[in-house]
Amino acid sequence: MKMKRRAMVKLLMVGAVLAAAPLRADDVPASPLQPANPLLIRSGETLAFMGDSITDFADDKPAGYCRLVIDGLRQYGVDVKPLYVGHGGDRSADMLARLDRDVIAKKPDWMTLNCGVNDAWGYKRGNRGIPVDQYAENVTEIVDRCEAAGIRVILLTPSIIGEDNLDNESNNLLPPYVEWMRRFAEERNLPLADIHAMMYEGLEADPMPGFKQRYTFTGDGVHLQPRGHRLFARGILRAAGLTDSEISALYDRWLDWPGGWIVGAGLREVETDADGRRLIYDFGVQTAITAREFIYLEYANRTVAQFAVPKEKVIPKLLKKNGGPYDSIKAIVQSPDRDEIQAEAQRESERVLAEEVAAAKAKYEAHVAALSEKERRTLDESIYR
Repeated sequence: MKMKRRAMVKLLMVGAVLAAAPLRADDVPASPLQPANPLLIRSGETLAFMGDSITDFADDKPAGYCRLVIDGLRQYGVDVKPLYVGHGGDRSADMLARLDRDVIAKKPDWMTLNCGVNDAWGYKRGNRGIPVDQYAENVTEIVDRCEAAGIRVILLTPSIIGEDNLDNESNNLLPPYVEWMRRFAEERNLPLADIHAMMYEGLEADPMPGFKQRYTFTGDGVHLQPRGHRLFARGILRAAGLTDSEISALYDRWLDWPGGWIVGAGLREVETDADGRRLIYDFGVQTAITAREFIYLEYANRTVAQFAVPKEKVIPKLLKKNGGPYDSIKAIVQSPDRDEIQAEAQRESERVLAEEVAAAKAKYEAHVAALSEKERRTLDESIYR
């Protein structure tokens, strides 16, 4: 069938996603670090991570906060089994609706609850908001049902919405949800990771002195980038009983995990056929970096522009309009040589991104070398905070 082409070729930012390099129980060190105090969570227990897309994007990936928590516990001799139950878009009502199936039926010993951003934000996203009194009822029932099943709960206060401009209408809806969660944790004597306060404290403390970046903890104002995942992990590990200095001792390990963060981006072409159906053709690549290399890119003001490596410097060169051999993304996707094209684009993306990281590292190191000893300590504190 002959197609009507809507030559709507647009850039598709697939986004910074997290790599899935394995971390297993045998990552427990032979001589684990010793915590100053006994931790709430014990070896052999199962820890569930309940939440929305912030948790869903952070589950079994090295730089994600869920994996950092599991690794942090293991480094201190507490070998736990994770259960990842984050789900994008969920509000308190949605988490309550799937609690039996996703958590209680699987009988974990502990559950972290990251809930509230979508309850407030929903008012600006299709009128899906849940008022704070109903939020309170839902969270209370979640905790009641967990405790009745023998599952202990660590609460998280909702994070932030719109990090680049905190005085926005959606973020200004959050305080009642945050304040209620704090009161509830105190009334029920539940461990609390006050993520909301930690984010504000971090932003007020100038998390990257001398750096100019739009976002510090998130990649889009809500969903986390590596520094935000470390902050979430710190809050939960602190609630579980580790001290801040004990948590900071883990950061070099976390910052240098190979493949801890993946830069992913590509191009999309959309067609409309004669019957009005949209046909979508995507072609993209994913390239791994460490969380420390992310800091170098962040300093070089490439936090968002890092996507330019595959998006601007690799894939467009395949198109005839830029001197390449292919008429369109569709032609690439439908080519019998698609796998070879993909492999070559992957290699080229890795090569170009390595150059970007090297240049950013040199710029970062030159900046650090020019700092005073006091400024250098401040920068180190910001990275290991």
